[in-house]
Amino acid sequence: MSAAAPLLSILVPTYARAALIERTVRAWTAQRFEHAFEIVVVDDGSPDDTSARLARLAAEDPRVVSVRQPNRGRSVARNAALARARGSWLLFADDDVSPLDDTTLARWLERAEREGGAWVPRVHVPPEAALTTLQQAWRQRLSGARSWRDGHRFGAGGFWFAAMLIERTAIGDMRFDETFDGYGWEDMEFGYRLHRRGVRSRLAGDVEVWHADPITLDVLERKYESLGRQGWNFVRRHPRLGVRIWTGTWWPVRAGKALLGVERRGRAARPRVAAIADAEGVALEPAFVRDLGAVLEGAYARGARLGTPRRRVQDPEVPHG
Repeated sequence: MSAAAPLLSILVPTYARAALIERTVRAWTAQRFEHAFEIVVVDDGSPDDTSARLARLAAEDPRVVSVRQPNRGRSVARNAALARARGSWLLFADDDVSPLDDTTLARWLERAEREGGAWVPRVHVPPEAALTTLQQAWRQRLSGARSWRDGHRFGAGGFWFAAMLIERTAIGDMRFDETFDGYGWEDMEFGYRLHRRGVRSRLAGDVEVWHADPITLDVLERKYESLGRQGWNFVRRHPRLGVRIWTGTWWPVRAGKALLGVERRGRAARPRVAAIADAEGVALEPAFVRDLGAVLEGAYARGARLGTPRRRVQDPEVPHG
């Protein structure tokens, strides 16, 4: 006879971040939580020793469910986790997201059970992931949500699957669109469909998580370029003007960015960013933040240009966080 189904399933896709996913899983298993829960981790064909580490974790703790698949991307990995999950509540979390303290899970679920809907937490970048100038700027960029009040209602773009708790019945038979073949937009597209169903996403202001992604300039730039390309997948499924504007694929938006030289300005700013991106102990200056913004905006514009149906290219795999 199989064990009773857990109340909650934590769903984590991962790729090529063995040490990080091990630390993340251990942080979730250390939660003080009175209900049964499981952690379903899908290894998306990692070339490192992720699979071996997950096997050891699963042997140590039966709450850890390890699934390995060929490298097929985040959407397929998320769907594989959904297929194995047995909980009536689902917590989507990236492999670089972990609870801030050992009561996070209990407080998060209590809020969701009491008020219903989908709930996202406040996000903090830990000190060890904010050592370089670039990482400091990225932490500053992610800290914008701190100004939102508890219970803040997000719009269609508020479904941030880096960390979100939702009741399984709200999802029903919905699955992630597996035509997204690279980093970006697959979570927002899924959330867009949820929003159109009437599901609303809100901020659980008293729930906090760590986002421990020690980002580098090359990885961040690749992610933004991939985001630009993947926006076309979103539009193909939802060819509405609002989605075209949101993703930056609408031709007047692309034409405007071309006229303003967004890609050119990004290329010009990149050497200045790269010169001190990896430096430690350097004060974060507004000029660096502006230059980084130009680099990322240029990368996104390049991705949107390359992702048009006439120039479709396969995205390189980047870390899942």
